[in-house]
Amino acid sequence: MTGPATLAGDFEVMTFWTSRSEAAALAVVRDAFVADGSTWRQRDFSDSSLLRRESTSQFVTGTPSAAAQWAFGQSITEMADAGMMTPIDELGSTDAWSRILPPFVLESISAGGELYIAPVGVHVENLMWMNRAVLEENGLSIPATWDDLIAAARVLKARGVTPIVLPKDDWPTNILIRNVIAGVAGSHEALRRPNLTWNELVDHPAMEEIVETIVSLRDLVTLSDERVRWTDAALDLAEGRAGFYFMGDWVRGEFAANGIKVDEQILCAFPPGNRWLQSLVIDGFYFPFLDDSHLIAAQGRLVEVLMDPRVQLEFALKKGSVPVRSDIDFKKLDSCAADAHARMSDPNVAFHRMEPLTPDWDGNIRYTVALLDSLMPDGGDVPDVMAKLRDIRKDSPTP
Repeated sequence: MTGPATLAGDFEVMTFWTSRSEAAALAVVRDAFVADGSTWRQRDFSDSSLLRRESTSQFVTGTPSAAAQWAFGQSITEMADAGMMTPIDELGSTDAWSRILPPFVLESISAGGELYIAPVGVHVENLMWMNRAVLEENGLSIPATWDDLIAAARVLKARGVTPIVLPKDDWPTNILIRNVIAGVAGSHEALRRPNLTWNELVDHPAMEEIVETIVSLRDLVTLSDERVRWTDAALDLAEGRAGFYFMGDWVRGEFAANGIKVDEQILCAFPPGNRWLQSLVIDGFYFPFLDDSHLIAAQGRLVEVLMDPRVQLEFALKKGSVPVRSDIDFKKLDSCAADAHARMSDPNVAFHRMEPLTPDWDGNIRYTVALLDSLMPDGGDVPDVMAKLRDIRKDSPTP
């Protein structure tokens, strides 16, 4: 699958990696791919939803790109059944994948016994990042509980440091809320399930503790109109203007791009109560069906590149991800990345996203908005928020 057959003239790759660190990581893949003379024409999208929309449009019109970044959480089964994805086995051998990839990764990239995604890395979403100097200068240690975190954040606020930096966008706020849910609800074995519903959670005593924690965090987070991007928030932490940041480990790539080193200037840990769970996001590409033999050969070549150990390591160092292969030299990565990879094969660790659902989609939105609002300055006290949640519960059907 290498050599002249890969010299296809219109090998289009669609991606939504546009930040500084994401672009640098993608360049590692691109440079390895074109090293033998292969071509690469890139289309960038501002987010995954726009890329998915274009992928669907291309499928309908019969003009698919050669490769597209996969948005984790997108249904492989539905896309495979619709004929939007080529099984990886049709592009090259995957015999070694069951030996070198963690079980969770294999499960996530498969449907109906076939592999459909070529993975290049994996991210851990539920992480807490801390500025080491800020903690040491204020006599603080890594918090073990949410109460510890709140107490530490109050110390920082009293000394003029932003306790918890938080971009204004909803998705970073949702990450923080999911961390609280995982930490509080996760202390109850019965709630440690990927199919947990909002209705069940509201009916459980843990819900009030979750709300109490979120309300306590309200005056300890920054929701600045000026700092709306997650990359800006990363700089606030890195440059010592903030003490804590709750963000997936892709933020490690932004630290690296700015010369900031994890384990030295930045510390990393699971948020309080979250160590039982790794909420993983897989980086990878899928390959639409094509009828051009040269493009098909080039698709196979890209699979080889994505799974190359050297590419995976260099990609991880740029993007802040964790290589999916188990035969990577993890000594070159920070302790947080090495710990994450070791835990991927731990049967005692859960890997789902702690995001309750409800059969009523409107109910899902209302629950989510209620918790987002509870973090706002005018979000009301704990009884007010619980009353809103119970009102939603009354209107939500039980399966």
